[in-house]
Amino acid sequence: MAEKKKTTYGTRPRNEYIKVFVTEDERAELVDRAAQAG
Repeated sequence: MAEKKKTTYGTRPRNEYIKVFVTEDERAELVDRAAQAG
């Protein structure tokens, strides 16, 4: 999990903290919703 932090850090700081307290499945849903919401 800490390794993935590098990829999103700086580009999408929001995702970086979101994945700290949600599962990958839940995160995928949040990311999908965020993409739709713009």
